[in-house]
Amino acid sequence: MTKVSVILPVYNVEKYLPRCLDSLLNQTLKDLEIICVNDGSTDNSLNVLNEYASKDKRLVIINQKNSGPGNARNSGLDIAKGEYIGFVDPDDWVEINAFEELYDTAKKFDAKVLLFNFKAVSDINTVCHSQTDYFKEKLGYDLDETHYFTRFTLKEHFIDKIWSGIWDKIYSREFLQKFNIRFPESYSGEDWMFNLKVYYYSDKIYYLNKYLYYYYQRRTSLVYSYFDPKFSLITVAKEIQEFFDKHIPEFSQQIEEILTAALARTYKSIHFRRFKFRRDYRNKYKEVFKDDGLKRFLSYLKKNKEPFYRKIFSIRNKFYAVKQKEITIFGFKFLIEKRGQS
Repeated sequence: MTKVSVILPVYNVEKYLPRCLDSLLNQTLKDLEIICVNDGSTDNSLNVLNEYASKDKRLVIINQKNSGPGNARNSGLDIAKGEYIGFVDPDDWVEINAFEELYDTAKKFDAKVLLFNFKAVSDINTVCHSQTDYFKEKLGYDLDETHYFTRFTLKEHFIDKIWSGIWDKIYSREFLQKFNIRFPESYSGEDWMFNLKVYYYSDKIYYLNKYLYYYYQRRTSLVYSYFDPKFSLITVAKEIQEFFDKHIPEFSQQIEEILTAALARTYKSIHFRRFKFRRDYRNKYKEVFKDDGLKRFLSYLKKNKEPFYRKIFSIRNKFYAVKQKEITIFGFKFLIEKRGQS
């Protein structure tokens, strides 16, 4: 059996693909397959994939029409043969020994899910993100001492972890199949539902305190590579709400408020074709969440209405993986990175 299957959804990333593929094909763990799902790229990405595949048979290409990263990752899962599954975004890269370290550690503990550290990299910064630091600061929980945690360890922070990445973990393929853990067929938010099920169904999530993944943050305006023509993020949010209502009802009210806020941010952040977009967005929201849900959504928008001057010009601090300033100029939002830890 192949030890690890690595799945990459590929969409218009020809500039970054060689760096990513080189880091995977040169892994010290040789018994792996690299499944690249070309999701309707319109640039030279498919040619780059074909060139690499002609030189290494471990690289498998799926070529499909544009369907979003959720669908693309599921296409990879459908054919994966590895004992473990890893996800890598094609503009990121990994340490040359990453999957050997991860596989050996997962086998040692018979881990169904193994978590590790990553570095957020941009053109001017490298910021280390330690899971140990997160757990100590947020939970007072020492991962260095215990090496694993459960959803009961997370308690009220269970919701926070749902928004984390999928590329800072490897997963037992058997575990994913047993609980039918797959991605919503969506253009955004597809990792939310995936993470929710992973954290809920895992008896233990083990931890390897090593920095093995490089998460590249491109400096760009707030325009996504994928445009969601079906507003599938709303459908994903509904699936998450229903999962909480059924399995974790004590958090139902909290997650409803969080999802409403998240969907409202998306609604307010897209500025092209504004009138049609917002009309269609509200219609989709009503279709999925019905009249009561739409009323909550519109009430939230009213209570959190942005002052007019901020729509014209504003500067705000933002932080995800690197520190940035969000600048709004005549309704258009841009991110400018701030130099920090390096």
